[in-house]
This record gives sequence, C-alpha cells and structure tokens, in this order.
Amino acid sequence: MNQGFISKITLTNRQPRPVGFKFKTNAPARYSVKPVVGMLDANGSVDVFVRSETTIHPGDRFLLQNMALTKDEAANLTPAS
Repeated sequence: MNQGFISKITLTNRQPRPVGFKFKTNAPARYSVKPVVGMLDANGSVDVFVRSETTIHPGDRFLLQNMALTKDEAANLTPAS
C-alpha cells in the first residue's frame, strides 16, 4: 500500500522588504502544494508542504517564482503561515 510522499520546504526572506511567492509544477494532478502562493514579511519564513499520493516521476518539475513587493502591495496581502 502506497502512503504517498510529503516533503517540507522552508522559505526564508532575507530581504529588508516583503516578497511574494508562487509554486508551480508541470504535474498539478499529482502534487498538492500548501501554501501554493503567499507573501513573506521582511526576514520572515514559512514552511511549504509538497504532497504526492503517487509515484514521483523523473520528468516532474517545480518552479518557485518570487518578487519583491512594495509596501502598498504587501498591505493588500496576508503573510503566509
């Protein structure tokens, strides 16, 4: 019986300003990423969990996009937790 796989990735913002992030994969039906999108305050961190119920395929890819946010942009978002 396959119980799946879970990996934890800790994202840390070492910048003096907030950053936004988003995870992408080429196999969204096989993976659950929580949180998939979020914001990190200056010097903040968050644990991201990647779960798969099936066998991991060698061709599966992940992409982490991030960008610095202005104070106004960050004010409209809730920090990831």
